Amino acid sequence: MALILNIDTSTDVCSVAIARDGNVIALKENDEGFNHSTLLGVYVDDLLKENDLTASDLYAVAVSMEIGRASCRERV
Repeated sequence: MALILNIDTSTDVCSVAIARDGNVIALKENDEGFNHSTLLGVYVDDLLKENDLTASDLYAVAVSMEIGRASCRERV
């Protein structure tokens, strides 16, 4: 049972999810603008607690790459 913490802050939506063997088992997200730095740690802590997990239970952490301005510059 591989548990992966997934973090996406590449857009105005801040998302944190936990997946077990490729299936999302828990998700928290907020689409109220760029307040990621305020929410990210809280969401991670909440999801771990709500699912009776600790950081050491995780197999990996997956973090999205910036897709906004950087990718636009590369395509121009």
